[in-house]
Amino acid sequence: MWQVLASEKYSAEQLETLDQVYRRVLSCSKRIWTTVKHVLCDDSPEGHLPEEMEEIEGLDTKDLLSYSFRAVHESRYVESIAHVCFQAYTHS
Repeated sequence: MWQVLASEKYSAEQLETLDQVYRRVLSCSKRIWTTVKHVLCDDSPEGHLPEEMEEIEGLDTKDLLSYSFRAVHESRYVESIAHVCFQAYTHS
């Protein structure tokens, strides 16, 4: 996907829009990491939910770790695409 986006030529107005999108993606990625880092960086998270999540029905540590990892993984993927596109624009 990033190869297609990076190979396109964009107007100054489109570049400004893409810059805003890129900054928003970075902001969202930071928020995701801030939200899940205490779960993913726990030395022994298995069997222990954060206190504020213990009351959520149907949520266990396996699910929480899976959701947290996926959130970081997906945001990193989107960030990578945005970065490649942004680099292509700033070097054109």
